[in-house]
Amino acid sequence: MGRVDGLKICGDTAHIVEVKSRYAPPKPYDKLTPYPMRIYTNDLIQVLAYAYLVKTNYPHVKTIVITVKYRDHEETFTYTPIFDRYLGIVVELYRKMIIDRLLIEPFYHSPKKCRRCVYRDICRKLELIDENLEWRSLEQNIQRIPGYR
Repeated sequence: MGRVDGLKICGDTAHIVEVKSRYAPPKPYDKLTPYPMRIYTNDLIQVLAYAYLVKTNYPHVKTIVITVKYRDHEETFTYTPIFDRYLGIVVELYRKMIIDRLLIEPFYHSPKKCRRCVYRDICRKLELIDENLEWRSLEQNIQRIPGYR
C-alpha cells in the first residue's frame, strides 16, 4: 500500500507530492494522459487516487496540484475533471477483474512472495470477457472518454 509522501492544504488548494527513487521515463510514457507527461502510468494512477481521497475528505478544496518527483525530472499538473473519468475507468477495470476473479498473470513465480500476496487465491491468467467495457486495453478504454485528447 502506498502513502502520500507530501500533502499540504492551503485554503482551498491542496498540494500532493510523490517522490520516486527511479528515473522518469525519457519521453512522455503513454498515450493515456490528457496531455504529454513524463510519468509512468502506475505512478499516475497512484497520485490520482491520492487526489480523489483529498477531494473526498476535504470538500472545501477546489484545486489539487500534484507533483511527482523522479530522480531526474519533476512533473507538476493540476487535477481536472478529465482525471476523474480516467481514474473511474481504471477503478472500474480493477473492480471487474476482482469480481470476475481475473488478474493479470504474475510477472514472477516466487513461492515466498506468492505466499504473502493478497491475491494468491484468485490469481490466474486474464481471460477475455465483458460486454460493457470489453477487455481491450486500458489505453483503448481511456481514449473513449468524451473530449479526451
